[in-house]
Amino acid sequence: MFFYIPHSRENTWILIKFLLSIYILTSSTSSICSIKRIFVTEYVYPEWFTKKKYQFYKSMEERLQKLIYIHTMSSDYYDKLNFRIFAPSISITAISSIASFLSTSEFVDNDTQNAFGVGVGVMASISAMLQSMGSAMRFNAKTEAHGTAADQYNRLLVRLKFEMEMPNEEDFTDIFLHNL
Repeated sequence: MFFYIPHSRENTWILIKFLLSIYILTSSTSSICSIKRIFVTEYVYPEWFTKKKYQFYKSMEERLQKLIYIHTMSSDYYDKLNFRIFAPSISITAISSIASFLSTSEFVDNDTQNAFGVGVGVMASISAMLQSMGSAMRFNAKTEAHGTAADQYNRLLVRLKFEMEMPNEEDFTDIFLHNL
């Protein structure tokens, strides 16, 4: 895409400076080519990082993966239980409100209105019982607690993997076990 730039002496100098800076940056004589690589090709582990520590970290990695799996599955389980309690309760409440409207409607005869009135009472009682059970069992709180635990264990696992790959904390084991 081309833009029309009015020709002036100032615009010409700006263009020359711009092209000169591009040439300097891409030139082989620039300072970028003179940078020496100071990194070694292989990481050297510290002396305090022993094979026994590495094996301990590996066993902790397996343990953390199991704990993450258990808490994730528990969170899913309690979420499903919460849905199984509250979904019928919501549906029953919706049907109860429709039946309540029909019990006061003039479109149905008197006996049907009475039947709808009794049905509304029964459905409201069942709905209240389901909601009370769901509140007492606190499935939603258990879902959140297990989900939070899984997230915390996942953070520890990530930190452990970094320490296994490139150890830099000599007292990492003590800190790790304190956080576990």
